[in-house]
Amino acid sequence: MVMTLNDIPVGRKLFIIYMAGVLLPLTILNGLVINRFQRRLTEQYLAENNALMDRAALRIGDIVNNGEYVLQKFFTDRGLYRILNTDYPGNREFVNIYNDLFASTVLSFLPFYEDISSFMLYTTNPTVINGGNVRFITDEIRSHPWFVQSGELQRSFIIPWIGSNQEDSRRDLHVSLVHPLNYYSSFDRYYNFMKADIKLSSLEEIFTELSPEAELILLDGGSRIILSSVPRAPLSFYDRTGGEGTGRRYILERNLEKEVGTDWLLIGSFPVKATGRTLLPSDWMLPLIGLILFINSSLLIWWVSRSLTVRMNRLTDHIRRQTGEPMTLLEDRGGTGTDEIGGLIESFNQMSRRINQLVHDVYASELTNREMVLERQKAELHALQSQVNPHYLFNILETVRMKSVLKGEDETAEILQLLSASFRRMFTWGKDLIPLGESLYFLEEYLKIQRYRLGDRLSYRIHCDGSLKTWPVPKLIIQPLVENSCRHGFRDDSEDFRLNIRLEKVSGWLQVTVEDNGAGMEASLVEEIQNSIDSREDMDRFVGLRNVRSRLRARYGEGLFEIISRPGGGTRVVLHIGGSEGAGL
Repeated sequence: MVMTLNDIPVGRKLFIIYMAGVLLPLTILNGLVINRFQRRLTEQYLAENNALMDRAALRIGDIVNNGEYVLQKFFTDRGLYRILNTDYPGNREFVNIYNDLFASTVLSFLPFYEDISSFMLYTTNPTVINGGNVRFITDEIRSHPWFVQSGELQRSFIIPWIGSNQEDSRRDLHVSLVHPLNYYSSFDRYYNFMKADIKLSSLEEIFTELSPEAELILLDGGSRIILSSVPRAPLSFYDRTGGEGTGRRYILERNLEKEVGTDWLLIGSFPVKATGRTLLPSDWMLPLIGLILFINSSLLIWWVSRSLTVRMNRLTDHIRRQTGEPMTLLEDRGGTGTDEIGGLIESFNQMSRRINQLVHDVYASELTNREMVLERQKAELHALQSQVNPHYLFNILETVRMKSVLKGEDETAEILQLLSASFRRMFTWGKDLIPLGESLYFLEEYLKIQRYRLGDRLSYRIHCDGSLKTWPVPKLIIQPLVENSCRHGFRDDSEDFRLNIRLEKVSGWLQVTVEDNGAGMEASLVEEIQNSIDSREDMDRFVGLRNVRSRLRARYGEGLFEIISRPGGGTRVVLHIGGSEGAGL
């Protein structure tokens, strides 16, 4: 017999999973991890240094872009072009325009940009005053290194140079942004441009903020050193092939074309950290640690395996012992748990309870069926009796009416005839929906009976367009409203109780209005009635109105049902009935 995986006990399966899926892979991976540990450290170290280089590049870009922003702000300033391209008859006129249109904006704007050390305008206009932030382009200015490098520029440049500004005679390193003022072609009488000097201390701060072990060098497009974190001659050439950066150091480079718009290069030199040999336990420690881990893992596998197999064996044995009725539940001895095995045991207990309940229900159902047969027979007998009782009532009413006719009591005979017809119609209506005309005919019979009771003190009018008489309405839906008016609106001292019933089509609905001039109601009572009939809870009060409201809601949804009344001013009830003429009949 060939053994399959399903024939192996669960405990051994778990042990095989542990050996083949955990212990052996971990042993192999352990060697790979140790061999690659130093590589990971090196990659992490380089990643950190790359992040330092990225931050330095972004900060240099921010400083240069701030200067570019200042130049761009004035590049499109039409007032600035007008100042530099106007011929002034005297110094006073230039000073006035300079103070009004330029000094008030430039001098107040520049202090917000801490990375800009100076800002200067240059022009060939001979009528301007050579002072403040404006300079006339002289031969001396044309001899400056930054002017020589830029030439008669037609676009913006960023230029590192060594020399002295007009305000400072020291020959130091400068980094200047030079931008021509040629945006408006109509202002081309003189050659004009702007120059903003970047504050070198801002660039130097970037180099000092990084790791003290790092050496940063900023080169221009000609491989000249602009700045360096170690002492180097400014604008000296950096020899990238002659031994610079050799030794146990990593060399990282960043092209700053994206950040500063020119081919500057940022070079970082970082020492190679000697991580040394990875600290490993001594030779005898490794087997000991492996043995301890193996024993702990084996005990854990045994403990988990026992948790599964013990409960599964209990469930299996218990199912085999189920031979009779009722089915017994598996007792919780020591806890069945809430895991999958515990859930299986709980499901078995629920199944046992359900089977026992079904068995009980089958027995009870047989008894119930017998009782239902008896009840059905009684119901059939009661139905036959209910058919006889109304017929008996109609015969009595007809006998009394005939007696009244023989005695000459014509009015009494007419009322008895109306009453008999009303009862007969209530018992014989088979459909819930009837035409509006038939409902109004029944309503008028009811009002004639009330007229017999109240005499000339009751008068009524029914207003209905003939085209609406085919509108399907629930039977006995209007009569309870009229009945409430006659019962509660009529007062004993009333001499002229008027009842108006109006039926009209409004926005696709049949609007029914029942209005009287009776006693009326207080506002609190109206609110109580409205809340009661709008509620879906069963209540014993206002049964007639609640019945009408519930039937309309069940058939047509939440439609209009409004009660308006005031003490001594009568009552008006308005409701909507859905459907259309002739539909649903």
